[in-house]
Amino acid sequence: MKIGSWVWVRKGAYKGDTALVVAINHWGVDMLLLPRLKPPVPDWDIPQKRKQSTIPATPSLLDTVGYQKTYGVQPTWLVENVYKVGQVLFEHGLLRKGYDLHLLSSTAVDMPSQFFTMYESSRHPGLKSSKFPRPQDWIFEIGE
Repeated sequence: MKIGSWVWVRKGAYKGDTALVVAINHWGVDMLLLPRLKPPVPDWDIPQKRKQSTIPATPSLLDTVGYQKTYGVQPTWLVENVYKVGQVLFEHGLLRKGYDLHLLSSTAVDMPSQFFTMYESSRHPGLKSSKFPRPQDWIFEIGE
């Protein structure tokens, strides 16, 4: 793996997502991912004894105004287009997250077209020098 390469997340909350490597560390890599922000759980929705299946949150770019309205927390502005919420860092609306190498695969050859559009609309400077994986919708079979 190298900076600017695309990887596929094999485990965790972002399993199956495609991400861009932006830094290499001795313990793993820092990547840019599309955040999956879960809606807040209402007070009356207390978990029952039986575990229910959960639907994963849909990916979307961080919107600081929407985040403040939804969660009641204002993201902290660090520098232009970089915000922090607790220990979580967002750059140009994308989540910057560290991953151990064994949780990743460097065989990211495609991504959903929805991801492609969101990554492009983030306008993160690290995306300009990388070669995007092709959107899955652009893969055609003979006769289509």
